[in-house]
Amino acid sequence: MTRFKSILFILFVVFTLLGVNLYSTPAVCGYNGELTMPVANTFGAGALWLGGHFVTGDPSFLVNLGLGITEEFEISGAFDADDHPMSPFFHMGAKYAYYNSREAGSAIGVTFQLATGSPSDNSFTVYHVISEGLRGFQYSLGLGYTFGNDSNINYWMGLSKELFGIKNLWFETDFSNFPYRAWGANFANVSRGVVNMGIRVYLFDRTVRVDFASLDVLDTNREYTIGANILLSSIL
Repeated sequence: MTRFKSILFILFVVFTLLGVNLYSTPAVCGYNGELTMPVANTFGAGALWLGGHFVTGDPSFLVNLGLGITEEFEISGAFDADDHPMSPFFHMGAKYAYYNSREAGSAIGVTFQLATGSPSDNSFTVYHVISEGLRGFQYSLGLGYTFGNDSNINYWMGLSKELFGIKNLWFETDFSNFPYRAWGANFANVSRGVVNMGIRVYLFDRTVRVDFASLDVLDTNREYTIGANILLSSIL
């Protein structure tokens, strides 16, 4: 088991070093993120999540997964396809939570995007994010740096709030100066910032999460998305 985790970690480090000359990209949300932005918390050693999302417009189809290597370290990835010339996109990332408690967390991470239709538009970023929450409320603040791009400072904030005292019903929103796709995100008017809002429903003792959301909700070319993630614990 330890050997298996070590191999995964080594493969990730090698892959990251090979991609260090790319540009920036945020993470595609997994089981424990905001709508499109990462949070500091991890999902735990041996945990696996699988998910899928449909985004209107082009339209886009996303299939994503994540794996908890240790309690502090996780990796994730997504396949993102539509009719855009740069599509399909592959999103990959890793996060290390150097502080991780029930109420708060701090993490460093890397994410990168492969735009198969236009390799010169591939992207890479490093980031730091903090999250705090208590009694049905959580917020996150993140700051990232883009390599090789004039727009090299990324920032975001996210908010999760329990609705009407119902533990399985949450309001989710995140704001950033960049979309979940570093390039080719037709819905995102980045010059004015990107605001995403939605509702999250937890089912089956919180092992299934369903999202209904709007991307770039304050703009006229907003998009809508529906998706779900399932969390499988202790598979390793």
